[in-house]
Amino acid sequence: YIRELKCLDLDANKFPCYTFAVNNVYFISNSGDDDTGEENNPAKPYQTYCGVHRQLSPGDIVFFREGLYKGIYTNGISYGAYGDECSIPRTIQGTASQPILLINYPGERVIIARGYSSLEVSGNDPQYLIFHGLEVNGKDLDPGDNRAGIMISSPSINITFREIEAT
Repeated sequence: YIRELKCLDLDANKFPCYTFAVNNVYFISNSGDDDTGEENNPAKPYQTYCGVHRQLSPGDIVFFREGLYKGIYTNGISYGAYGDECSIPRTIQGTASQPILLINYPGERVIIARGYSSLEVSGNDPQYLIFHGLEVNGKDLDPGDNRAGIMISSPSINITFREIEAT
């Protein structure tokens, strides 16, 4: 679907410029289905981050379509009822030449909330991850147990946040 992402125009929305070679592209939509979602196919989105988490590798892009989503956990563990528990906990890692990009679909509002922490970078050395264009809601989380909108809780290498709105 997309093999090189360089200032593309998707549905008449200007896409930010990234120069790395793309591996696979995943789409997540509240109307998607984790059992039938397909990589590189915007017509068959997944429903949750966990639906694609176990498949992510360097150079992959995850587009979130407009909507409200449970927390994103780079290690795949979501602390039970606070978010979607990924069936295969593992830390996602990109590389310097092929980071993993988690981004809103151009022109669409994506809110990450309702987790233990809404967006948590943790696990066994997460690295070379780019989070772009997401709204991260931490203000509505239960303040107990050190919950946060964005939490970085392990040694991390080259984690980039671009155009993130954190509340």
